[in-house]
Amino acid sequence: MATVHTFHTPHAIVYLQGRQPRIGDEPALSKQFAQVRGANRNLIAQLIVARDHNSLGFKGVYPPAFDRLNYQDGAVIKTAGSAVILQTADCPTVILSHRRKAQVAVFHAGRPALTPDPRCPSCTVIENVVQRLGVITKEDAVHLEALVIGDICGQHFKHDALGAEALIAPFRRFPETVFTDSATGSLSLYEVIKHELMSRGVPEGHIRRDGPCPYEDEGLASYRRNKTELRNTITVILTS
Repeated sequence: MATVHTFHTPHAIVYLQGRQPRIGDEPALSKQFAQVRGANRNLIAQLIVARDHNSLGFKGVYPPAFDRLNYQDGAVIKTAGSAVILQTADCPTVILSHRRKAQVAVFHAGRPALTPDPRCPSCTVIENVVQRLGVITKEDAVHLEALVIGDICGQHFKHDALGAEALIAPFRRFPETVFTDSATGSLSLYEVIKHELMSRGVPEGHIRRDGPCPYEDEGLASYRRNKTELRNTITVILTS
């Protein structure tokens, strides 16, 4: 039986299932899981997240379609009983809740989507999510709460192979805390996410990482560990 971890955030319940087939191969499987746990069968959005900037929906955060697969990195749900499902195999999933509004953003936050563009440093998936939630000022941002799950630990996310430095060079301008080991380019995506959210006004105490590291937990899929084709399925159901 697949490993299932359960988390709670304002307005939502979150499930992390380990070692699942890809949504594109078995779309009914993840929908059935959501329905059994209370999601409205007509309000379940399945996301096929982007691998990199060449993929459809890269950094895209759009209103979800419930009658087809959504090729995008994130979505916002606002109706009780609605759900968002996406998959990863080392990359973080972020659940960003608005405490004063019954709405929750769910998005994939891999290294490419978090990488700042020198021409537009704020052009990351996080900026797109915050705007989609209607958070314009830092005064608004204090009402946000973030849960980060499914991410590989920084010490296992090394970039010390030939040519890998180019992938992390944009993050060298961030605080040193985003690296668990600067010499090996061991990048903590959670610390990057925390830095980006705090720079937009989200209080540090409203940002948390929970659950196991997929690289260290055999019950979860980790591409870095064994190049697996399986994925970890994240299901977020809006409860209020």
